[in-house]
Amino acid sequence: MLNVKSFIVMPSKASIVKIKATKSYGANVILQGDNFDEANKFARKLQEEKKLVFVHPYDDLDVIGGQGTIGLEILEDMPDVDVIIVPVGGGGFISGIAVSVKEVKLSVRIIGVEAKNMPSMKEVLLTGNPSFYKELSTIADGIAVGKPGEMTFEIIKKYVDDIVLVDEDEIADAIIILMERIKTISEGAGATSVAALLYRLKDYTNKKIVAVISGGNIDINMVSRIINKGLVKSFRKASFKVVLSDKPGSLWKLLQLIAESGANVLSILHNRERGDIYLDSAEVIIDLEVFDRDHIYEIKSLLENHRYEVKVI
Repeated sequence: MLNVKSFIVMPSKASIVKIKATKSYGANVILQGDNFDEANKFARKLQEEKKLVFVHPYDDLDVIGGQGTIGLEILEDMPDVDVIIVPVGGGGFISGIAVSVKEVKLSVRIIGVEAKNMPSMKEVLLTGNPSFYKELSTIADGIAVGKPGEMTFEIIKKYVDDIVLVDEDEIADAIIILMERIKTISEGAGATSVAALLYRLKDYTNKKIVAVISGGNIDINMVSRIINKGLVKSFRKASFKVVLSDKPGSLWKLLQLIAESGANVLSILHNRERGDIYLDSAEVIIDLEVFDRDHIYEIKSLLENHRYEVKVI
């Protein structure tokens, strides 16, 4: 935007939407390494080779100060806020917010949240020494940092009240809730604050709480997988394996019964060549949109009462 040549190094697993968005601003995007720390190591090497100015994504006082303006905006919009929940990766984001808020209103509790699969900052606070934490896979890839910053470690130790952990299912649930109820699409990292609010801060009743949602860089394919998993988990989608007679009209009769039950057919797989069913039969796997758990078993009972061999899968 300012005609300044820039190189942005990202892990090879960075989301496509994040890569495309960064390129659209005119940056040269380099994909290197499987995680943030490997990408960061390469970026340091690139800086030395090309004599570039290195801008650290979190362990930099100017970056921390810039992110701190979010805290001031929160206080401006909600002066009586009691708790602020912030996603934590390297720690720059929460450091800026914590300092700006605590220096104005000390009583506000600042709660950090990390993915349970990558609790690097929480581990550092427990051990007292910033060191590398071996990562596990997480959908909150935006905060999957193996070694938190040294500056941010000192700030968090002083200003942040607690760090909680959320698991992958809780993060996925938060993404779905944000889409359904708030009409907001968030990436996994950004949704961790909402996951913490839903599953870890139940003791904070009658408090004014702000959950900072930081980032919407999520691929549509990932959104689709999360939605499908969430629908299954909440008993709003179910798969049935049904054995029926392999003759004209059999599938139509089955679908009539399903329609009468109020379920919506999402997909059908018809297979007459399986070796474990009779030659005059066929197996059908049907994905259905349903209301709840009870509806699933009502459909199963309805089909069994009509002499179908049925299994919920």
